[in-house]
Amino acid sequence: MRDLRTCWDEYRERIESAPRVCLVAAFDGVLAPYVDDPDESCILPRARTALRRMARAARCTVTVASGRTLGDLHRRVGLEAVWYIGLHGAEMRSPDGEEWRFYDRTDIEFMKGIHATLDSELSLVRGARVERSGPAVVVHCRGVADDQVPRLTKKFLGVVARHPQLMIALGHETFETRPRTGSDLGLALRHLRRRGLARALFLYFGDPCVNRQLFSAIRAYGMGVSVGEGGPGDYHLPDARAVAHVLTKTAALLAPPSS
Repeated sequence: MRDLRTCWDEYRERIESAPRVCLVAAFDGVLAPYVDDPDESCILPRARTALRRMARAARCTVTVASGRTLGDLHRRVGLEAVWYIGLHGAEMRSPDGEEWRFYDRTDIEFMKGIHATLDSELSLVRGARVERSGPAVVVHCRGVADDQVPRLTKKFLGVVARHPQLMIALGHETFETRPRTGSDLGLALRHLRRRGLARALFLYFGDPCVNRQLFSAIRAYGMGVSVGEGGPGDYHLPDARAVAHVLTKTAALLAPPSS
């Protein structure tokens, strides 16, 4: 896996030759360093400045994606002129404030029951934290001792197996389940491409532990940069601070000096 910082000329040439660029950056672990308590996660100021500058550039569209809800994501990023994709593609918000949700009230009500069941089943696993996020339930295991993770995993899978309409998504020290609505980040990006970005070069900065399959799909119309552990992207960066550094340089390519 090639470190993007050592392949800058190749990366720069593709950006400079593209008629338009669409940056897609994941939030946790990419724009914001991973922390023990997800509620304390904050975007790096340098990353926010770079996103703001790119969003002002005439030929750049900026998108922030996350498994968080739109409201939570927007509050943490704090920028208006960007696209937001929440709940791994189940929610979208345009720069002008228009929103789409690819689920309905019955999904919410059903997942309330799943949340209650998982909360009960995992109550004896010390350090486990269960939260409901829209039509999804997330189990955080960052505070769980290593020897208790197999127990947590077995209980989680046992609950999900009772409901064939549920799907599973693995994240950074998280397990997530949600209804099979057909929405995902790949479909959300195809939605963006249909809204005037069909010829744009997509730049995806993400954690391969969360959306590994997207790195293969993105090659058809862009480049993938895996952040953290080595992954299937075209390039690699070690952490959120390295991402902020690269985004700052990318903004300088896309935005005029006066931006």
